[in-house]
Amino acid sequence: MQSSRIQLSIVILVVMPCWLLSIATYKVHLSSAWYPTKKHELYASLAKHGSYAEQHYDVQTDQSKIKALICPHAGFDYSGSIAAAGYRLLPKNYYKRVIILAPSHHTALTGLLLPNQEYELYKNVLGHLHVDKEALRLLSQDTSLCHYQEGIHESEHAINVQLPFIQKFCGFDCKIVPLLVGQINHKAKAQVVSLLQSVIDDRTLIIVSSDLTHYGKRFSYEPFTQNIMQNIYQLDTNLLQAIELQNIQKFNDTLQKTKATVCGASAITLLLALIEQGALGQVQSKIIAYDTSTTQDKTFQHSVSYASVVVTQDTSTHVLHGYEKKILLQLARNTLTSVLGKQSDQKKIVSKCQLPGVATRSLAKHQGAFVTLYHIDKQGIKTMRGCMGRVSSDKPLYQTVCNMTIAAATQDERFAKILPEELPYIEIVVSVVHSIQKIPSYQSINIGIDGVWLHQNNHSAAYLPSVAVEQNWSKNQLVQSLCKKAGLSEHAYKDKDVVLKTFHTIECKDEIDLLDVMYEEYRK
Repeated sequence: MQSSRIQLSIVILVVMPCWLLSIATYKVHLSSAWYPTKKHELYASLAKHGSYAEQHYDVQTDQSKIKALICPHAGFDYSGSIAAAGYRLLPKNYYKRVIILAPSHHTALTGLLLPNQEYELYKNVLGHLHVDKEALRLLSQDTSLCHYQEGIHESEHAINVQLPFIQKFCGFDCKIVPLLVGQINHKAKAQVVSLLQSVIDDRTLIIVSSDLTHYGKRFSYEPFTQNIMQNIYQLDTNLLQAIELQNIQKFNDTLQKTKATVCGASAITLLLALIEQGALGQVQSKIIAYDTSTTQDKTFQHSVSYASVVVTQDTSTHVLHGYEKKILLQLARNTLTSVLGKQSDQKKIVSKCQLPGVATRSLAKHQGAFVTLYHIDKQGIKTMRGCMGRVSSDKPLYQTVCNMTIAAATQDERFAKILPEELPYIEIVVSVVHSIQKIPSYQSINIGIDGVWLHQNNHSAAYLPSVAVEQNWSKNQLVQSLCKKAGLSEHAYKDKDVVLKTFHTIECKDEIDLLDVMYEEYRK
């Protein structure tokens, strides 16, 4: 019996490779300029980008409810972490089918271009993925919209760059439906959506492979020559907010107005049409990561933008995720640096308020925020140097953070103004306000959890949730102190016209590495 099992195992080991060789296989042939071409190095690269994305682009969402991703397709050194920000959210071995909607960079197309009919597998150094032949058979029944053309898929990187991410984060068991999306007119779009709906089920994921704005002479796109990065951020903001709003008309109008060079525009539009027609159920879209090639190559003569967008049936409201926290802290740090500069003009700083990235819906929402500044001395002792905020605001969140950073640095009369030489030792905490609600009595306050806002006529004052804990206050002591801070008698909280509200905050911390700061000073 044991001998028979050994013989059978040998037969399987010999026959299996022969069987695989007999299957028509598309071999990915991208060079190391795109990603490592050795298996262990590619796995290491995917792990590195996944780890960076987890640290900087963290998002809380129900994995099983993700229906689609928009991901970039540049070389891993440029957009790998942005792509990983989306892929790392996916549940492993959950999806049975992955539809890839990608552009053709070399050939003008109409409709959907299917991969060569003979291909059964797509293979790279990590292994192989099966092509979903049944899905392609269903799509190919409409030859006016879905067709074949020799050699086009083989020369296109926009699909191939996605494969290692699918293998790493989705697993090897899912089947892929690789499609190149060409121009599709309005009438045909409804037919294409209907076709795709026939192959979409609860275990189907859609990947849209697209970069965003391509700026510079090499792309024949230079609509502006001043304030280049800020203009690129604004252009990408308009495009991405249209995607977040799932508004096809706004997306197309922005493309038409700006002539923005978005390589996967047709694929993005097709995804928006699928959402509009309910093919993915009730979903919301979230920008979860964004960057440009200038971060890597440090040149502003040309720039390519990259974003990850997740489309999910998890419609629970989110306050802030990793990218948004990162951008707010960068904004606060940049603002503080400008304020402490020589002969700084605060009015100009406020009016410009240059967001170092794209404004998501949350960042553009009118929302309150506090900015607290701490000085860390060389012994590691932390001292507050300013704290200013608004519980509510009639300005976008990022503008509120800009304003409150300036106020904390220059207008908090409890502290001397911060000196320029203190800047490397300043830690920034941005507290974004949410969940404001009126309470009937101060007894409803949860110490350490609730921030408290008291106002009467033109008098008002607020404390962050941490204040009562730091001061070891009771609820009664908390509201008495609030009354004094608002310029009222300490027992004014008992007056009938006094309004008490509680709120919660999301904390964003820009902590400094004291050793790094001291080392830089030593080098100077």
